[in-house]
Amino acid sequence: MHALSKIYQGEVASEEEAREIQRQIDELEIRLNTEEEMNTSEDFRILETEFLKDRENPVAKLKYSCNLIRSKDRHHKTTGLRHLYDLEHEKRLDAESIRTVLYYLALGNFRLARYQEAKRFCAIMLEKEPKNRQSLVLLALIFRKMYRKYCVVLQDDYESELAFDKALEMMNPGDELVLTTHVDPAIVEGYLTDYKSSPAYFAMKEEKTEDMANRVLEKYKRICDARDLPYSWTCETGDAKEDMLSLIEMENIDTVLIGIPPTEKKGFFSRVRNSNLSDFLFQNAKCNVYGIKKP
Repeated sequence: MHALSKIYQGEVASEEEAREIQRQIDELEIRLNTEEEMNTSEDFRILETEFLKDRENPVAKLKYSCNLIRSKDRHHKTTGLRHLYDLEHEKRLDAESIRTVLYYLALGNFRLARYQEAKRFCAIMLEKEPKNRQSLVLLALIFRKMYRKYCVVLQDDYESELAFDKALEMMNPGDELVLTTHVDPAIVEGYLTDYKSSPAYFAMKEEKTEDMANRVLEKYKRICDARDLPYSWTCETGDAKEDMLSLIEMENIDTVLIGIPPTEKKGFFSRVRNSNLSDFLFQNAKCNVYGIKKP
């Protein structure tokens, strides 16, 4: 099954498939923005003239309407949608033209941020053609715009509690939460110094890392479960800064919230607690970043 079909059917895609989906959605978003930039007044006049010559010609009306949907002007988009709704059940159009009408009805509503209506037309198209790539990619882009994903960087401190509470305050129904913490491998290895020659060393290291991460994440996971919030969680063990950038890109994070402690603290999570991480994210993350401090 096509990767996008898996997403539409609610299946979990592999990491490779997820990256491919992400690439296709990004390409569509760029193309849609480019279309608005390149849509010239001359194109508009030519198609408008054709339409005005024969208002009853459904093909001319369709071409004109699609061009209106590609316009930057909100009034043009609204007018285009009105014409397309008229054409939705036009019997003189062939199957390919009707498919175009449905797609541009979805696209026009998407451009006007009418996401539920855009989803409805994608669903109509996918009911007829479940593996239609164009419709699947547009639907994925609609979901991206409709729902936001919040990532909270968590440690065993009060500031992390504040960051988590702030994320819950910001979330709307349908939004998703990503809980993440970082465990420094050097700290883990320090606990296991006497076991380095043991055949079970790497298994012990993995178990200790998981235990340290669970100490931080468990209470937040319980809160999410109790409130039936959609969430995922991750424990990072590499370079904290690069790990966060990769997570933001891979998970398509919209907003990161990170607690900022009042002073440097030493301990298991000192690398992440260091305010340099929040400074780094402010400068380099391609999303909103909120540093949460104790009032």
